[in-house]
Amino acid sequence: MKKLVRFTNGFLVLVSASGFIPSVRAADPTRFVSVSGSCIRNAIPDRGAITVTAESRDADGKRAQAMATKLYEAVRSKTAALKLPDSELSTSEFTSEEAKEWVKDRMVSRGFHTRIGLRVETSDTSRLGEVMDLASREGIKQISGMQLFVSSKKLLDEKMACLKDAAEQSRAKADTLAKSLGAKVGEVTSIQESSSGYNPPPMPMFGAAMAMDESRAAPAPKIEAGKVEVSITVNATFSLH
Repeated sequence: MKKLVRFTNGFLVLVSASGFIPSVRAADPTRFVSVSGSCIRNAIPDRGAITVTAESRDADGKRAQAMATKLYEAVRSKTAALKLPDSELSTSEFTSEEAKEWVKDRMVSRGFHTRIGLRVETSDTSRLGEVMDLASREGIKQISGMQLFVSSKKLLDEKMACLKDAAEQSRAKADTLAKSLGAKVGEVTSIQESSSGYNPPPMPMFGAAMAMDESRAAPAPKIEAGKVEVSITVNATFSLH
């Protein structure tokens, strides 16, 4: 017996000599549910950094550079001797310029000013206080750029763990919505993900007040790492049956 297959009003219909035989309802591409899932985790910073700057002023430019370089090298070598875990030492700046001032009708030289910055980074954030104490005892007048942050690797690991939770939550929400309205969730048709992981910017801290002799120097402060919020949002669309 010859049979024809066609769609009528959204139903799959078999046409035969004996008449119409209704079958399974075809999937309707206009029936879908869109939901979002989210996850928030608090990551503890695993890296910290601080910048100490050696400065000098002198009427002679070469002497100004030599004095700043001597102070910089002293602080750098003593910081290296601390053997901070996973430490990275880098020169953050080097400037040497003549300071001039307008007096009456002409520019007057006020000598030369040299600055050399040393950025100290370590995985043991609690020991940054030792660097501050060392720098102040060596005569450093500027300590700045304090930053506690989550490393790229740890941030990625936290986001991947959060991504799974957010995706599972989106599916659970879709199932709950569909079931409450008498429908059933089918395959996922689209997925979008967005994330954020805020690392606080560097903070200026400890100015000229740090420049004091060892007998009057304050004890190194305790560094608290705090937490960094990592969040993931998954937007998903599912077909409905």
